[in-house]
Amino acid sequence: MDDFGFTAMHESVNRTGQAATEMQVTELAQYLADIGVPIDEEDIRHRTAIQLGDLSSLDMPIQRMADILVSRGIPPKHFPKEYIKPAAAP
Repeated sequence: MDDFGFTAMHESVNRTGQAATEMQVTELAQYLADIGVPIDEEDIRHRTAIQLGDLSSLDMPIQRMADILVSRGIPPKHFPKEYIKPAAAP
């Protein structure tokens, strides 16, 4: 966590999106979640990584973050504006 309360997940949607494709940012978010980086922590301005990503055009990574939380039985503090609920398994 840095001086602004940003975790690696915040940074993945805040700065990485400027130098990477949306798919690369999505893969990074998945990797970070897989190694245990908190997804839904708030920065010092009380914004989660999903909220930061929602301010940009990074729909896939924030959808993935929300899906990961939902799959773990944890409702995100803030769902993405255009969240698509995953289809139920047959």
